[in-house]
Formats: sequence, C-alpha cells, structure tokens
Amino acid sequence: MRINTLALETIAHEGEHAAMYFLRQPSGEVSPRLFEAVISPVGDARAAEMAAAVSGSLSDAVVFVSEAWSASRESVPYGEHVRDSDSATDVLLVVALDRSGNQVVLETELRAGRSGVEALDTVRHGPEYVVRTLDQFALRGDSRAGSAAGTAGAL
Repeated sequence: MRINTLALETIAHEGEHAAMYFLRQPSGEVSPRLFEAVISPVGDARAAEMAAAVSGSLSDAVVFVSEAWSASRESVPYGEHVRDSDSATDVLLVVALDRSGNQVVLETELRAGRSGVEALDTVRHGPEYVVRTLDQFALRGDSRAGSAAGTAGAL
C-alpha cells in the first residue's frame, strides 16, 4: 500500500494530489508519470494516455492515482457523470491493473475541513468496482502473465 500511503500523505500536506500513473516493469522497477491529458472527458483521455504508454513499454502493471468523485451506480442519473449524483463523495482513487486483468481499487473518502483535507477510511475493492477509465485500457485481457499480488503490493 505504499503508493496509497504516499498519496494520502501528499494530500494531508499539500491539500491535493496531482493525477498520475505508475508503470511497473517486470524487473519490479516503477516509473511515475504525471497525466498530460486535460481535455474533457478526462477519464477517456487518461485511459488513452495510459494505454499508449503501456503499449510502448514492457510494463506488466499500471497504477493510477487521482482525486475523483464516487457514488453508487444506482444514484448516478442516466447519461450523467458521477459528480451529478446526490450522494457523490470526493475520494482519492488508487487503481492497479495487471496484464492478466487483475484489478485492485483503493478508495479513500476525502473531507475538506477548516484545518485542511482529512482522509477517512480506505476501502479496498476488487473486480466488482467499475472504473470507467479502464474500459478501453490495453492491459485488460492481455495474454502476458501478471501478478495480482505484486500489483496489490504496489498500492
């Protein structure tokens, strides 16, 4: 949970965290990258950016970190964004995906207060968690072997 812990420390200190992703090489080396995409919708642009980075490398896993909105699927109005839900909450989202399609999601609710941003409990989710950014992502279903345990460890 190293990346998640570092991201939460950054939010506690800076009040925010830049959206970024990490590529893990088969050697275990991890390379951080800030997202360049700023066009809307950002999820689609970020997915394309990560997919291009992965396809141009030997990466066996990707982890992305972003502040995001979260809500139950049922509460999001049809055709609208999650942020449009009456129950939307601000979260730190840390998502790991390996070449076997294994997915781990850590979601930490964030609450702004007088003394800054407070991180509440972190909840770990598995493949049932829908991350639209991953819908077109190149790592899903790739035939090269991956390591869910290694991916989760990077979080």
